[in-house]
Amino acid sequence: MIDVPHKIFVPQRPYHLITRQQPLTYFCKLVQQRQIIAVTAPTGYGKTSLLIDFAQVSPFPLCWYMLDSYDADPWVFIEYLAAAIRRTFPASLPQTWTMLGSNGHPMWRSVVASLMREISMLGQDAILVLDDWHLVSTSTEIAHLIADLATHCPNLHIILTSRERTVLPNEMLLTARRQFVCLDEGLLCFTPDEVMAVVAADETLALPPEQVRGLAAEYDGWIAGILLAVESAQQTPDGAAPPSHQRTQRLLSEQILNHLPPHIQTFLHETSLLDEVTAPQCDALLGRCDSAELLDYVLAKRLFVRELLPGVVRYHPIFRDLLIARFRRLEPARYRAIMDRLTRLYVGQRHWSRAFDLHKQAGDLESARQILEAGGHDLHAQGRLETLEHLFAAIPQHLLDAPLLCLKARVELDRGNPQRAAALIERAAQAAPIAPDVLLAQALLARVSGRYQDAIDFASQVLAGAPGGADRGAAMRTIAIAQHRLGDRRAAIATLQAALDAEEHTGSSFTYAQTLYDLAICYSGCGELRAAEAAFIQVEQRWAELGNQGLHALCANSLALTQHLLGKTKQAWASTQQALGHARAAAIPQYLAAVLSTVGDIAADLGQWQEAASAYESARRAGGSAYIAAHVALSQALLLAHQQRYTEAARTLDTLEEAAQRQEPALALIVRATLAAGAGDLAAALAHAREAVAQARMASARPTQVRALALQAAICSARNPADSAEPVALLREAMAVAESIGHEAILIIATMPHQAMLRRCIEALPQARRWLATQRQMRAQAAALVQPVPLPTLELHTLGAAAALLDGHDLELGGRKEHHVLAYLAAHPRGATSEELIEAIWVEDSPKDTARALYNVIYRLRSLLPDQAITKSGQQRYTINPQAVRLVWDAALFRERLRAASAASAHERLDYLWDAVEYYHGSYLAYIDAPWCAATRAELEEQYRSALHQAAELASQHRLWLDAYHAYQQVLRLDPCDEQAHSGVMRYYLAIGNRAAAIAHYHRCRAIFQQELHIALDPASEPARIFRSLQ
Repeated sequence: MIDVPHKIFVPQRPYHLITRQQPLTYFCKLVQQRQIIAVTAPTGYGKTSLLIDFAQVSPFPLCWYMLDSYDADPWVFIEYLAAAIRRTFPASLPQTWTMLGSNGHPMWRSVVASLMREISMLGQDAILVLDDWHLVSTSTEIAHLIADLATHCPNLHIILTSRERTVLPNEMLLTARRQFVCLDEGLLCFTPDEVMAVVAADETLALPPEQVRGLAAEYDGWIAGILLAVESAQQTPDGAAPPSHQRTQRLLSEQILNHLPPHIQTFLHETSLLDEVTAPQCDALLGRCDSAELLDYVLAKRLFVRELLPGVVRYHPIFRDLLIARFRRLEPARYRAIMDRLTRLYVGQRHWSRAFDLHKQAGDLESARQILEAGGHDLHAQGRLETLEHLFAAIPQHLLDAPLLCLKARVELDRGNPQRAAALIERAAQAAPIAPDVLLAQALLARVSGRYQDAIDFASQVLAGAPGGADRGAAMRTIAIAQHRLGDRRAAIATLQAALDAEEHTGSSFTYAQTLYDLAICYSGCGELRAAEAAFIQVEQRWAELGNQGLHALCANSLALTQHLLGKTKQAWASTQQALGHARAAAIPQYLAAVLSTVGDIAADLGQWQEAASAYESARRAGGSAYIAAHVALSQALLLAHQQRYTEAARTLDTLEEAAQRQEPALALIVRATLAAGAGDLAAALAHAREAVAQARMASARPTQVRALALQAAICSARNPADSAEPVALLREAMAVAESIGHEAILIIATMPHQAMLRRCIEALPQARRWLATQRQMRAQAAALVQPVPLPTLELHTLGAAAALLDGHDLELGGRKEHHVLAYLAAHPRGATSEELIEAIWVEDSPKDTARALYNVIYRLRSLLPDQAITKSGQQRYTINPQAVRLVWDAALFRERLRAASAASAHERLDYLWDAVEYYHGSYLAYIDAPWCAATRAELEEQYRSALHQAAELASQHRLWLDAYHAYQQVLRLDPCDEQAHSGVMRYYLAIGNRAAAIAHYHRCRAIFQQELHIALDPASEPARIFRSLQ
């Protein structure tokens, strides 16, 4: 009966096949939990190879059946199926085998019934592999046979490999019963290390490791394509251009594209220009209404596509390149028409880089240049410097006109490359010497270089020729910043207020935010701190909306400094950390330097000298504008002087050029006064301090004026310690300046280095006692904020997979009892007695064994953890000692975030809820069946469910539809019958315009209620009401 016997043998293991331990281990575990496992992936992902290896380690006897198109005949299929089972179990299926070998024509159902009965009588579990299932899946009889085997033969585990989506009768029922699971290519993708191992195992392949890893990443783990690319690459002569993906694309054409219907090929060609493919976008681009059905077909056929989210598809990069090349070659006119239409769509959506790449891909560099000219300033406003650099790199230099040269110069200045920027601006000036773009670029370069009067001159030329608009606003901002740097802050404020009035009429959120930010800087410099804080907060919201990381960093940085001067230490430090994050994400050196400089200033003021020194040194290395460089150098000198390292401070000051010291003359005088006082020359110190007060008063720099007055008071006190009259008079003058600012915090900060002077003034100035107490609090608070925790960190994971880590490294606890004890002690911070631990953990053990078991567990934990991490107090209670180890417990963090969410404003609540949800990876101590944690488990699960519902509702209110969808899906994983979550999913589909998906989800909801609760869905329920509204 069997004409091709090799089809029921496990194929020979290829010599170059490597053992992939991770997917094998997963497969061995999964096969014992499911009746049917479908492995669906396109050709060349290693489905069969993985199963060949699996056959060697299979937990049960394995039967193999390699299918071809002739096996779609049900009688041929069942004969080979029976033969495959008899090969592994020779004496099995006697009646079925006889019926199949008879000369008569037995009834199909009789043979199937006999087969199921005799498989059930095998007496042990077995595995049946059906390789290339897609070749027979269209046969109804065969599909029903496999579904019946899964239902009636619990000892048979079936593995299907297929290039197409696997569809079986009663598939949803089998899935709900946890009998069926479908795996995709995500399990099969080769890691770079695995690709390296495959290449190393084949002596005919030789390629540098870095090139192999690059191919592994480019091909996204598709092993067949990677190996073809490796072979092509090693055949390329040294120095020649790397080969195209020709051989890989030929494989895709032979195995996939050439077998598709013409209308599917056309659809793939036309949609390949899209980065992410959705049905509404395809319909809009192609003027059709059936894209959803065509995308379903593409997904069902597993055509080298991946569904990123429901309704969002992305083609594999190599497959997409093939489709684009074919489209351009076979239908050039249609290709150009679709590309032009898509470009217009992207431009309308302000997706400048996508539109640019389309023109570049088509070789139309002039059109690409026009896209850069149209969208370049928008990209710059968003802080997307890397994108701009990518676009400029693709355009030949001779195509750049003066406006684009100036834009490129701005990017170079943002990157901290003033020499390159100067060269670009010079080229632009040769082409258009009086163009506003060129004059503004020259003004910007002069300002960044510290040539403030030149900056004013260039910007004034723009004002003379620009009656209104963005150019005029930019020129006024430049003039105001230069005025501010030159010490004329009142003139700067007046200029910026005029510019702000002008910007309100331009409609540009970016330029308005820029102007308001500059105005806030001037407010801060003049000591109008509350006005500055309010303006910075407003600007910060604008930058967050625009997504400009660099400018967001600068704003958060300025806000931090303002909060610091207002005495808001915690908020100030939090703002610096936020600013550092944005600055590092923006990767703009001068912005990072500015933030690090502020970190140093705050740390130095609060006496955290090591932190300040580190920040200043990092700022110096980062570079930045002439102003930042001068400020950092002067601050480093002042810090050294406060540490009484006077020689080093003097050397630092001497190396600073006179021009740099003129950037901040008052600060330079404060440094000189401090150095003179340290050297004992109090007369010179007093002269410098008085001059610093005068400079600050003239520049309306009230915070600096307070610092200079405090220093002058300290010098007077040092000259005559017994007489507090003059120091008190100077402090009262400083108090008056601080009161004009609106807060005395600047005076408390300014007098921190001079506590001896304050103690001498207490009798004549009672406020000094309060200042000293506040300074102690601020120092303690600062120490907690800026200094790293020296204790080792014990991370305890109890939500989901149980784990314990010490300083990020897994603790090999050796057993669950050890984790159980740690969890119990974490949940009982006041400790637990031996009797309490035994009663909670060794519930079912005999009493004579438990005391010894507890001793062994405690002994092992103490050997793994730092000394004294688990102590026993005087009342014989075991505790996790907070003095020896810092406990980070996921359940506590989960609850902490929920409490923060409940206390937060509506604007912040969603972020806290997401933070809380991130900590919940599963049931609390799921592996423990003990009464003590059951109530907590139920409480945490309910809190998790409630948090998900709250997050979903808030996300919906903010029109964050995808976030809401993910939250509702997590609820449904907890409770498949949650009506509110089902209605939320339906609302998500309606919000994204996918009415069909909303209707389909409603029918799934009805089926789940029927299967799980054996009741019909209430017609009055919200899912039912939504469904009726769609009729």
